[in-house]
Amino acid sequence: MENQGLGNYTPTLFGTIRNNVFKSDDYDNIYEVLAEEEKVVIKGIQGGGGNSVYICEMDDGGPVLHAKGSTRFDLNSKLEDIDDSIVTEYCTQADYLKQIYPHSANTIRALTINPEDSEPHLVRAIHRIGSDQSGLLDNFSQRGLSVDIDLETGELGPAAERLESNKLCWYDKHPSTGAKINGIQIPRWNSLKRQLLEIVSNTPEIKYCGWDIVVTKPGKIKIIEGN
Repeated sequence: MENQGLGNYTPTLFGTIRNNVFKSDDYDNIYEVLAEEEKVVIKGIQGGGGNSVYICEMDDGGPVLHAKGSTRFDLNSKLEDIDDSIVTEYCTQADYLKQIYPHSANTIRALTINPEDSEPHLVRAIHRIGSDQSGLLDNFSQRGLSVDIDLETGELGPAAERLESNKLCWYDKHPSTGAKINGIQIPRWNSLKRQLLEIVSNTPEIKYCGWDIVVTKPGKIKIIEGN
């Protein structure tokens, strides 16, 4: 990834699943990865809305998969149905996110433009936060929360949830944990912006992109996807 300008900003790739077979340069099977990492992400190369994303971890009864909502599978019975996927590091999120909702990886969707005649810039950023309805995922389509980010300050606005009626419900605090959302400031926001725009500058072939970002520590990010 370094020659694409992403450097160390992407999660570690442990292997791929193609034709229902796990392949890796470093591991014989996915169980070896789990023995070392305890928790990984299995993500389809195609698809959206969290439909092809699984959080895989060891449980008392063996390896399990957590899918959208509260769906749970035994890995051994589900693995034969998974194809065209990558197996990556599970990125631990920063403390401010753990305080809001610790059960999902709460990502930022950042929209950037990289014109040929001027510097790249960030045009919109939304914080996605999981809920009891979305389970271990944070997708808005799975009833996770969507929160606008002030681009100058990194301050969060109120959180929106799309109800089953397709109406929006707004919260200043997280509906499950009661933690404050509206007014919380993302730590070292300007540093995060600089890193992202540096990545965009180093990938001039990407003119428009929606980046999915995990804040792992104040001022530190991992990019898990670019659309």
